[in-house]
Amino acid sequence: MRERALGAGVVGLALAVLLAGCGSGGDGGRADSSASLPLMSRVSDPPPPPKDGTNLAACREGRCEVRVRAGDQIELAPHFHAGPLVITAVEPDGLSVRWTYEGGGSGAGKASPNSTITFGDGGTLLTIHVERIGSDSAVIRLMSGEPS
Repeated sequence: MRERALGAGVVGLALAVLLAGCGSGGDGGRADSSASLPLMSRVSDPPPPPKDGTNLAACREGRCEVRVRAGDQIELAPHFHAGPLVITAVEPDGLSVRWTYEGGGSGAGKASPNSTITFGDGGTLLTIHVERIGSDSAVIRLMSGEPS
């Protein structure tokens, strides 16, 4: 009998402590619900979608931000003197791409998130910046410009 009374007393004390912690001082008993959430339960906002979505044609002039998957091809304007950019792989550690030059030859590169691949024929450079990589796609930003 004594064990039951002791167990009920402990449960009652725990309940009293929990209830006492739910109120607050001078605000009429209203608690700030955001302050009572554990930090681990708050979810961060997802990254914004790429500016041009999945519209690879937006990259023709070398200025875009798109989501790509393995097998995607980005056609470039003739002044780049390069064939399509072909996304050959999207992996957790990086994005792989290859291209061919108009006069012959080819190139390839791999870039991890927040890094770049730059290529060109000396007249116009094209930089591929890997913004972020997901499970089966990556967001890239293309930038063109003159060599410095």
